[in-house]
Amino acid sequence: MTKFILLLVVASVLGIGVAAKGLDSPPPANELTFTGMCDASAGLLLDANHLVVANDEDRTDTTLRVYDLRAPGAPVATIDATAALAPEGDDAEVDLEGLTRFGSRFALIGSHSLKGDEGDPAPNRRRLIAFELGGTAPRFTLTRPVRYAKLIDDAQAFFATQPEPIKSFVLDKPKTGAKLGGLSIEALSASATPGELLIGLRSPLGPGGTAIVLSLKNAAAVLDAHATPAFVAPILLSLGKQGLRDLVSDGRGGYLILSGEPGEGGTFALWSWAGPTGGAPPKKVLAIANVPDTSAEAVVVAPDAKSAWILFDEGERKTASGKKCKGDSVPPSGKSFRARRIDLPAS
Repeated sequence: MTKFILLLVVASVLGIGVAAKGLDSPPPANELTFTGMCDASAGLLLDANHLVVANDEDRTDTTLRVYDLRAPGAPVATIDATAALAPEGDDAEVDLEGLTRFGSRFALIGSHSLKGDEGDPAPNRRRLIAFELGGTAPRFTLTRPVRYAKLIDDAQAFFATQPEPIKSFVLDKPKTGAKLGGLSIEALSASATPGELLIGLRSPLGPGGTAIVLSLKNAAAVLDAHATPAFVAPILLSLGKQGLRDLVSDGRGGYLILSGEPGEGGTFALWSWAGPTGGAPPKKVLAIANVPDTSAEAVVVAPDAKSAWILFDEGERKTASGKKCKGDSVPPSGKSFRARRIDLPAS
């Protein structure tokens, strides 16, 4: 019995689930569980208490869910983003992966990836939108959306004007799914330059195993006025041969990067980065262990910039019924994902 109690204590500190005689160890105090979805892919705070989360597995209607950090559980409101994203055809999945504040608005991006290991075309994933939120927390409505769907074509055309090795680099390899190193965008952040967006790739990796960040200097003009896109040379970051899972402002003038393997599995890490004009390379500040069938997908910085929440995609995790969390037969009440609070190092 003493050994089992000791195991529970160690497991709680490390955030590892332990089961014995049908009893699960309680979650650590710094971990919240939200229901209604499994595949948390992006998120941010709307105010000190309300967290809006995107889901990369909505297959018909695309919904942003609003949660209250003071009362974890089911969403307190939902925001319908379907009309703003304007999916076409029978396959309406947009595969949302990045969400950021963009001046007085918000911006949201799809993965731009092909579908599945076979690399089937998925044009609805090629969406970058900006929008406003009307109302007050938690009752928000999405208004005034604008949309851009030619990001990869335009970026590839820009690459052709650059010196090698970027000139010959292919962003979107034909018939290559994201799990096999094909194109997958997973990070989106406004920069300190008004109207600019930083777009981070999970895969493919760039020359020398670097992570790629695309800078769309005039994103606001592209979205609002269909201006010709203005790119600069892609930013290549050394993240231990991992790609970006998220990129967010750290609230102190720099950025936090969440990195992970370009494919499936592996570990994750949190990095501090001064930004595209800072010159210094990213610095690893936290290693995040791999928990089977889950992945660290998003970073949400607290208003005081002293802590952050790591959101986990848990679609592959088995529920109590033995079925995958993201399965169609699992009801919304049976779907869940975790948010783990971490302390951020002092500047």
